[in-house]
Amino acid sequence: QLEALRGEPYSKVSLEARQLLMRTMAPPVEERQQALLRQLNEAVTQWERTYVSHADEASSTGGGEEVGYRSFGEFLAPLVHSVNSIFEELAVFMWPKHRLSLRLASVELFIRRSYRQYDISGLRIFEESSQPDREVMCAEWWLRRRTRGITVA
Repeated sequence: QLEALRGEPYSKVSLEARQLLMRTMAPPVEERQQALLRQLNEAVTQWERTYVSHADEASSTGGGEEVGYRSFGEFLAPLVHSVNSIFEELAVFMWPKHRLSLRLASVELFIRRSYRQYDISGLRIFEESSQPDREVMCAEWWLRRRTRGITVA
């Protein structure tokens, strides 16, 4: 009932009550991580079916497929547009103990969630090793500010 209080004198109490309610109703972090891992694995599997199998076919037939970063964009869209906060859980999947495609998808999802108000016109994520057993994930992205269309009647 505290979160239902309205007006200037109650705004701080109402906000804190709403935040407390959200924290107590949220599932444990491990459960949220498992749910996010399932969604990420599904996106990665769809991405691999689309791009990895085509690259294998092209290389076996001698076709010259461009080598480089292929975005997970369309496969991550449900997670990008989700209303749930995922940043706390997402960082776990960027660690080297996870397979490369899952780490790449996690970094891309982090960037796309962070910059939702922009159109990402270019994105490149890669792993760099300056020393043996010391991989570093790197990313470059180019943004375009979204403009709202003005309709004149």
